[in-house]
Amino acid sequence: MISYPGAVTSPLPLLRSRSRYVGLLLAMGGAWALPAIAADAAAATEPHVLVRQLVGEQARIIQGDRNAFDGFQKKVVAVSRALQDADTTVWIDNEKNTRAAIKLVLSGGPPGILKKLLAAHAIGEPFELLAKATVAFAEGRKPQAYAYFQKIDHRKLSPSLGGHVALVKALVGGAGRSEEAYSLLDDACLLSPGTIVEEAALRRHAPAAASAGRLERFEALALRYFRRFPNSLYGDGLLSELAVTLARQDYGATPKRVRAFERILSQLTTKKQQTLLSEVLKESLALGHIVTARFSLTKQQLLPVDIAAGSAENRLYEAATLILSDDFDAGVAALERIDTTRLQRPELQLAEAAGRLVTAISKVAVAPDGKIAKHTGQVAGDSPAAPESAGAEADIAPDAHIASRRIIDAVDSFLAEIDS
Repeated sequence: MISYPGAVTSPLPLLRSRSRYVGLLLAMGGAWALPAIAADAAAATEPHVLVRQLVGEQARIIQGDRNAFDGFQKKVVAVSRALQDADTTVWIDNEKNTRAAIKLVLSGGPPGILKKLLAAHAIGEPFELLAKATVAFAEGRKPQAYAYFQKIDHRKLSPSLGGHVALVKALVGGAGRSEEAYSLLDDACLLSPGTIVEEAALRRHAPAAASAGRLERFEALALRYFRRFPNSLYGDGLLSELAVTLARQDYGATPKRVRAFERILSQLTTKKQQTLLSEVLKESLALGHIVTARFSLTKQQLLPVDIAAGSAENRLYEAATLILSDDFDAGVAALERIDTTRLQRPELQLAEAAGRLVTAISKVAVAPDGKIAKHTGQVAGDSPAAPESAGAEADIAPDAHIASRRIIDAVDSFLAEIDS
């Protein structure tokens, strides 16, 4: 160990020395220590510190913290009041606090603090225009907000604020449904990775890409979202939109789409898989996409029993899918096992419609030779029972097309009832 002249080689003298020094301060009433304590208290109430704490709460929410989610709005209100009541001097020539106020309002806080500062001319360049744009956005004046934001280069702002501004610019410019908006959402992700801003940008960008028919982009964005934010408490909304897209685009109908569907499922927890598959099943039935409905049902049945069992509502949709696919008898049996007293009115109507469809299909089935025979437990394609008499032969029509049309009409009627 190298020692220098006068260096303290043992900590004991230093501790004794500090002890005497602290004792001296206490004997003087702690007068020298009070300013430091006051400074710490003041720093804790600085606007940028309070807003940074809110950002921390948002980080906990996208990580799945339910307590942070439940208490977030109360904290936004409390911080907004603290900023509203803060002395004007904390804003003058203080860019940190100005940025914090803007971020608070962009995050859903009330615009009062920015309106107060603008009225007092306490916000100067380069933030005055941004503050006006933020107030217009918070008050729902989208055309004016858009005009303001168009004049602001979000890439010249600090990255965290720039990402937030890019996200809002995309929203006021058409809710993410244009090439300009797509570029802005990408910028939001690049400038604020791993934050609520990236999470929100991906959550909006994925369904927007699907609506525009950019399905490969939709798939990539959905995968990225669930890889980066698998536990976000805001993800349920995206899950519902995802289900609609998968059903509308008939993602169970082709090998390429099936692979994409499976990749998305692989990123989800078992519970979220069940939720997504149930929604896709319902939407697919309503749209008449029976192959995708059956694919979703098959995937559901591979989940653990306690998850896949589901509610009476889920079992009803499973039964309807089986009835409309090649497991007619299994679907009928499943439908008969459902306790309809547990169903809400829309699902009860669905059960009744499914029952009527079963009756219609049971009366007619298409035989392999193209003739029509009464249903005896087999579906089209099975070997029908031979007619018992010449009277039964009279029930057989010569044209298989008539029978097919009757079955299709029954299915269409059933799907229309689901849709309504």
